[in-house]
Amino acid sequence: MAIVSPDYRLVPESSISHQIDESVAATRWAAAQAHERFGTSRLLLAGTSSGAYLAVTTLLRLRDAAEPGFTSIVGVHLDCGAYDLSGTPSERTSPTAAWCSAAA
Repeated sequence: MAIVSPDYRLVPESSISHQIDESVAATRWAAAQAHERFGTSRLLLAGTSSGAYLAVTTLLRLRDAAEPGFTSIVGVHLDCGAYDLSGTPSERTSPTAAWCSAAA
């Protein structure tokens, strides 16, 4: 199994949107290169705290785009992320809540 754990630029030097784009690009690269470089096509995404958030958003983007590499991801390790779909009070009242909703 290959593990995708990309380094990413931090806020405020980079936006969250750019971080997600970079995480998706790194995962696409790993899916395309894993067999040749690592001897497997099986990927595991992992992240802690904001890295867990990026792993989740990467999975959602790849799933929603029906990416071929999405099927290479056989597992995720998400540590210390916030995944309550009911959202925090500020997320529930925000007109631009960031990552997903219970309907997603």
